[in-house]
Amino acid sequence: MSKTNQLTTTNAALVCFGLFVIAPIGVVLKGWALSTLWGWFIVPTFGIPSLSIPAAIGISLIAAYLAKPVMPEDEKKSPGELALERISRQLFVPPIVVFLGWIVTHWMPA
Repeated sequence: MSKTNQLTTTNAALVCFGLFVIAPIGVVLKGWALSTLWGWFIVPTFGIPSLSIPAAIGISLIAAYLAKPVMPEDEKKSPGELALERISRQLFVPPIVVFLGWIVTHWMPA
């Protein structure tokens, strides 16, 4: 197998792994993050009921569908590098946002 074919196979495997394993985990993490932040900020501020994780997942999916971010494709990056970047964004951004929200909760009045 040539090096080019091996890289193509590796990239395809990484994309499939991302689609079928990492993407659902990322969706659940985003729902968890939205539910947590909702409970910390929206519930006490507006007196609105808390948001369950399944409802937060649905809202997150709707928001992503309506506000699809435009990401410029970096021509210097391979499809595998782009997939790895998107996978890491799916896994690491929600916990970081919740951590930053947790810090902000310490500034809120009791």
